[in-house]
This record gives sequence, C-alpha cells and structure tokens, in this order.
Amino acid sequence: MGYVGNQSSNSYSSMIKQDITGNGGTSYTLTHAVANSNEIEVFVNNVRQEPTDAYGASGTALTMTGAVAVSYTHLTLPTT
Repeated sequence: MGYVGNQSSNSYSSMIKQDITGNGGTSYTLTHAVANSNEIEVFVNNVRQEPTDAYGASGTALTMTGAVAVSYTHLTLPTT
C-alpha cells in the first residue's frame, strides 16, 4: 500500500522501565541519566507523581519530596 502525504520527521524510541522498591527514605538511583524531572514519569503504587512537586531528578539521582514506605514500589519511565 502506498503512502499519501508528507513523510513524518518524528522518530520514536523505546521506553525503559525501572522498578524501584521503597526503602523508607527519599533518595534513589536511576539506571539511566536524565537532565531533569520532566524527562521521567514516576508512579508510586500506580499513582502518578507530579514532577518537581513530588520528586526531583538530575543525572542518576531521584529524590522524592517525602519518604516512601518500604512496601511501596516506584515505576520510573523515561518520556524522551
């Protein structure tokens, strides 16, 4: 089947998922570096956290604004 219209200039990349279990503290290490907290999405027990309000990220450091219970799981997903 032929393509009608202009070719898209957007490229797509795969997402990287990282599971982090809470340690009762606020500091965690990412497996990949990010420029700022807007480059990832953080979920705590399936609830999306607001960048810069609930967490900050720079390089491989992820810092939550409040302590995360040991039984909670973070899911971090790069958005870029």
